[in-house]
Amino acid sequence: MIKTTSFEKWGRLQDIHEQVRFLILTSRDTPEKKAARLTRRLQKQEAILRRRYAATPYYIEKEFLARYAARYTAELIRQRRQIVKQYLKFARRRALIEYLERQAPELLAFARWRLTALEIAERLNVEPPPPRRRPTEEEIRAFKVRKARRRADDKIALKRAELEAMLQARSFLNEYELDEDERLQMENELIEDIRKEDNTNGTSGKETL
Repeated sequence: MIKTTSFEKWGRLQDIHEQVRFLILTSRDTPEKKAARLTRRLQKQEAILRRRYAATPYYIEKEFLARYAARYTAELIRQRRQIVKQYLKFARRRALIEYLERQAPELLAFARWRLTALEIAERLNVEPPPPRRRPTEEEIRAFKVRKARRRADDKIALKRAELEAMLQARSFLNEYELDEDERLQMENELIEDIRKEDNTNGTSGKETL
């Protein structure tokens, strides 16, 4: 059996005296004093919330909430139980909520911003995606012009490469002593191979807007 020291006994007595003193003081409180004490306590809680809000005031902006919910939809839904539990714990402080509704509604919105983001995420998770926007006439015209210009640039580049390859082939054949007929035959074969290769490499993929 553990013995209780005199210091511990005094500590218990001190706690009891404090409790009795508190009961005596509170029993003598008038409604005005109780209201004033409650107001001071609510103001302290408001000040704590306001310091947090000052660091991230954009948490209550509609644009931010919409972007946040769209980006973290899966994560918000996965943390649904934790978010709801955290807000329900805050919602039990009815006096503070009623005070914020009157004095600082922006802080009340800040206190529930994650719950608001969750509500948006849940709607995004079940709503169908928006229909794809049809391109305007100007966009279609610009696309056709861009496509035609690209085709022209491709043809010019292919012809330039083909001519350079032909010149290289003729320069290569001139390094050897060949009969005119033999040199002409080999030159035609090289040019034909070059053109075949250019036609194979010149195919392009389908473009989109």
